[in-house]
Amino acid sequence: MTQSKQIRTTYITPAFRLSYPSLFEPVATMGDENKKKYNATMLFPKKVTADAMKAAKHPASTWIPTDNCAGFYNEICKVARANFGPDADLKTLKLTKFRDGDKPKEGSGKVDDNEKGYIVVRTSSSDKNRPDCIRADKTRITDPGELYPGCWVRAIVTIAPFLKPQRGVTIYLAGIQKLADDTTFSSRPRAEDEFDAVAAEGAESNGAGVVETTEGLPFLE
Repeated sequence: MTQSKQIRTTYITPAFRLSYPSLFEPVATMGDENKKKYNATMLFPKKVTADAMKAAKHPASTWIPTDNCAGFYNEICKVARANFGPDADLKTLKLTKFRDGDKPKEGSGKVDDNEKGYIVVRTSSSDKNRPDCIRADKTRITDPGELYPGCWVRAIVTIAPFLKPQRGVTIYLAGIQKLADDTTFSSRPRAEDEFDAVAAEGAESNGAGVVETTEGLPFLE
């Protein structure tokens, strides 16, 4: 059975660590510049990870469940059955993947260290629907640097069916709310984490540690 009108639902995810974000500018899909999307990879803590965070009173632990994304997956199943019938065989449908971050990726065959201890889910939206990005106090985020890989957020998504090239259910990203900071996944350090604040006094000086000559420096030998 297929409904003549699609049945969709809006869902607010639990807290997750943001990875591979493209939230302010769409990027080409599979290298195709004619197919650009906004993207986010969601890293949901597995139960053992979530329990440890709650015990440590992590700033994002209030929004972290310990059900290994069962609630999220059940919402996808509900939409599938609402559109394709209560007896629809979910194994024959293409549903959003929930990948074990402790196992190798299908493409590379390698485990991503940043994904260990997490359940990995990808979401996107078309280049015509940029997701809203807000802070915990609901003020808007305009600086892409605030939503860096590794920070904690939650998302509002639309769970919707599709019919081509095969029947299934996917999730479309509608918005992101930042919840807490954390260590960035990038190997590139954030300037605000590395520099100390300095006063403007003494700006006329040469500056401590400035090398006035290149003589005798070993890297120029």
